[in-house]
Amino acid sequence: MLRMKNLAILILLTCSANLFGNIHADFSVDKFSGCSPLLANFTSTSTTSIGTIDYRWDFSNGNGSSLPSPAAMFNSPGVYRVKLIVNNGTEKDSVTKSVTVFRLPQVDFTALSTNLCENEILHLTSNVIPGNAPITDYAWGFGNGVASSGTN
Repeated sequence: MLRMKNLAILILLTCSANLFGNIHADFSVDKFSGCSPLLANFTSTSTTSIGTIDYRWDFSNGNGSSLPSPAAMFNSPGVYRVKLIVNNGTEKDSVTKSVTVFRLPQVDFTALSTNLCENEILHLTSNVIPGNAPITDYAWGFGNGVASSGTN
């Protein structure tokens, strides 16, 4: 019989980890909405803990870019889903945000009378059909140096 007074068991655990850097896609834009033609300036705020970032932008207007801070022109009214895909050679991430281009108003007006004598007042009425954005300003020019900012 074998006597074991002090038996110590040593267990060695070996862990192996493959550490990858995190990458996070994000961007800002100077205009998320506006009237056409809308020029929007984008800036990637993406981050990575390893490597350098490669950029792939899709503006959903038929154009794209590989620059970190591109500009894009949106000529037609609508909602554009802008996607940025970033890649650091090991991982990739993406983010999508919307840019809205408003439909322009249809401008028209009527005159109460078009037959006026000198010193009579010309009354004009705005018949503007609003677009997607609220109308905030009116600018009337009469071709004689006189202007107005009233609705009518």
